[in-house]
Amino acid sequence: MPHSVRLVFALLVVVLLATGCADKHLFSDSTNYYMTLPEDTIADEILFLEKIIKEKEAGATDHVPPEIYLYLTLLYSHNHNPTPDYDKALTALDRYEKLAPPEAKGRLEIGYLRNILLEIKPLAQLREQNQSLLGEKTLLLKQCAALDQKLDTLHQENLAIQKENLAIKERIDQLKMLDIRLEQKKRTIK
Repeated sequence: MPHSVRLVFALLVVVLLATGCADKHLFSDSTNYYMTLPEDTIADEILFLEKIIKEKEAGATDHVPPEIYLYLTLLYSHNHNPTPDYDKALTALDRYEKLAPPEAKGRLEIGYLRNILLEIKPLAQLREQNQSLLGEKTLLLKQCAALDQKLDTLHQENLAIQKENLAIKERIDQLKMLDIRLEQKKRTIK
């Protein structure tokens, strides 16, 4: 009997430790889950979390955990997200800080995340401008190549016209010479 009491006590301790640790590690594990999502599932996950929030706002659910806003922050600003939205990420982070318990608000990670988002936002805008300028550059290079080709064509046509003009000029000179000779023969005949 004492052996079974020890076994029950050990199981009870393990269960208490496991449930106590689960609360502590749940946040961290969920964060890791959202940070390791593949690119093709990010949009679906964002839609899923936004749907949960809309249901709360519509009154369909009583409570939405504040962590959902943190997860949205992570997904909006995810490095694999094909269309990151840093404004929405900052808004979701603000909402998380308003709803989170006091001990979560003071977390260094949240301040660090906010600073990163504030730094990334202007860089992302510069990146978009860079992409736009690269597109314009490509378009201008194509136009430049087309204009170069047209210039070459016009240059070839110009050379051909110059040759034709030279040939016509030579014929005119020959005709003038012929006219002069004919005039001379006419004078000699008279």
